Amino acid sequence: MSVLPRTILDSLSSEPSPWPGALDEGAIGRLESVLEELPEEVRLAVLAALADPTRRLWARGILDGVAMARSAGCRPVGMLHEEVVELTTETGGRLGLGALDVPQPPARLGHQPTLDELTRRLEQVFEGKPFVLYLRRPLPEGIDVDGIVRAFHLWLSAVARGERHERHAVYEDGDLAFEVTLGEGACPASGPRLLTVGPITTLERLAEVDMQLVDAAVRVEESIGDVPMVMICAADRPWGLPRGYVEQLLYGTADCTVTQAGDGPGSYRATFRPNGRSLFSDPVCRHILSVWWTSPEEGGDPLGFDCQATDNPWAADDARVVVPCPSFRVVEGPDGSGTVTLGWSGPTS
Repeated sequence: MSVLPRTILDSLSSEPSPWPGALDEGAIGRLESVLEELPEEVRLAVLAALADPTRRLWARGILDGVAMARSAGCRPVGMLHEEVVELTTETGGRLGLGALDVPQPPARLGHQPTLDELTRRLEQVFEGKPFVLYLRRPLPEGIDVDGIVRAFHLWLSAVARGERHERHAVYEDGDLAFEVTLGEGACPASGPRLLTVGPITTLERLAEVDMQLVDAAVRVEESIGDVPMVMICAADRPWGLPRGYVEQLLYGTADCTVTQAGDGPGSYRATFRPNGRSLFSDPVCRHILSVWWTSPEEGGDPLGFDCQATDNPWAADDARVVVPCPSFRVVEGPDGSGTVTLGWSGPTS
């Protein structure tokens, strides 16, 4: 008998799905095999989450996290908490595996058909005048394109008559916010729009991760005590986060960085000291050993996933779970003041 009830199989083809696209028979068979290998308590928790549209991404995060943990010699043995899987290490150690579901914006620039129409109409208005479009927020559907075009037509007319002298205009209306800057020189043959710059959402996305991690760390410690934890940050689309922002959140500002020639593992190192303002140096996160950032693999295997690991050098427990993925790991320290040097290692970095 299948461990995946028909109701769950049917629901997995609907949105929101934790997998990119529908699962074919082969993928479903492999998913069932993965579920069958789980301890019953863990399997039931994952199935219950897959049946709940609001928790499917948590389930995917747990499945991906268990796969990574197995590759490091750990195995799941049960549930420590309704949100935490219990792992045992090769040496008999005890770890917790938790997951945060962090859905990513479906389209960084917003509703694509609306964007296409807006840029087409703006290019008509700005004909012969080069400009740059900067979207401060994702473009919503159903905006008044005609009204926007009229406003910019009036602005350009005023600039041409010498009544306005600025070369930068801001348009804001509710959730709609973008800017247009007139360029210098002749208009290129490709058209007046030189560049479209999308919203910079990295800080907002990391603030959400920060809040969820702290809440989870407090909630789990109150329930199961000081068990060392690995936390999965499970996204439904590629993270695409600049490493510098992630390091700033987790470790604070580096005292120094060293970049060697080449782009392979070990080419970058950074030294940090605990300052209380970074997530990992916050006492509330002292039981988090590492954060693994997972997302669906782009193309290929529908069950495949990408992962990066960021270790906590100031964790109360000195256990380390070394996984075969790009990982920011301790290479020196920490010393008596807590100063530590970390570097990227793994298959690629």
